[in-house]
Amino acid sequence: EKFATGNYGKNETKNMNFARNSDGENSENFGENLYGNSANSGILTMNFGDNFPCDFRSQDGLQKSFFDSKVVPEQMCFDTKITKSNSGKNTLNLSQEVQEKLLELQKKGININELLKEFLQKREEEIAQKKEEISQKILEREEEKPVTRHIPASVKRILYSEHGTKCSMKNCQKPSERIHHTQRFSALQSHDPRYLAPLCKEHHEIAHNADITYCEIRQRIK
Repeated sequence: EKFATGNYGKNETKNMNFARNSDGENSENFGENLYGNSANSGILTMNFGDNFPCDFRSQDGLQKSFFDSKVVPEQMCFDTKITKSNSGKNTLNLSQEVQEKLLELQKKGININELLKEFLQKREEEIAQKKEEISQKILEREEEKPVTRHIPASVKRILYSEHGTKCSMKNCQKPSERIHHTQRFSALQSHDPRYLAPLCKEHHEIAHNADITYCEIRQRIK
């Protein structure tokens, strides 16, 4: 289903543009053995890391620290360009206000890297907790009435909070165009956010092509 535009309230993005990327970048290679059989269910599962049931692994580029240890605080500059040559255009856009506040904290002897790591860890924990809460509500609602293919706005919001507007595959910078059910919707009939992932068109097609049962069903329909 499309990761559709939606109204998410005052403090949330109201218009998300997921137009196709025309830069012609190659899709990440999913590697081998993407899918594993779920016990006694005939359902194929995919792990997107800690918060998803298969791990699409790809080579990870090294990134410079936010702060160059060779530079004293007074001379510190925010060189946040990724060292990987093919990702040179990726930069971390920090406002002047944020840079000044971080620099001030560093001058006071505060470890900025640890501070940012704590912030990122807290963010991940909050998203995981929110997913659990939404999941419980979704499952209760799905028990009461028939499930349609419409994905609830609360699910789209939490996926947007976690992945932004890009494909959830690691190192893929293409806009997400589809919300993919890592456990086939036709089998589970559920929109549990723990098993959903926004993907670009190419990765969505690769995910489905790796699902043999899905391909067989499509062939019969044709």
